[in-house]
Amino acid sequence: MNNNDNWNNEERVKTRNALSSLDFDFFRSGFSQNKKGCTMTNCNGKCGYIQLKDAIIKNYKIYDQKTDLLIKYYSSITEIIEDGWRIAK
Repeated sequence: MNNNDNWNNEERVKTRNALSSLDFDFFRSGFSQNKKGCTMTNCNGKCGYIQLKDAIIKNYKIYDQKTDLLIKYYSSITEIIEDGWRIAK
């Protein structure tokens, strides 16, 4: 089973659209909550974020929400979604 099978299609589309369009509302909402970027949730329970500066250059690094350590680097939005990540609600 693919990791993204745990998310519905609407969540995958929302994630793709937000990251590809650099929807500032998703990045800004993280800043207002003392987060450092666009908040992401994985189907395995991990929480992380992508910094706006990385998304702008399509260098998708997901950092751990609590420790700020790099969880994983992705070269595309498709890879992010296929690995079970989505925009946090």
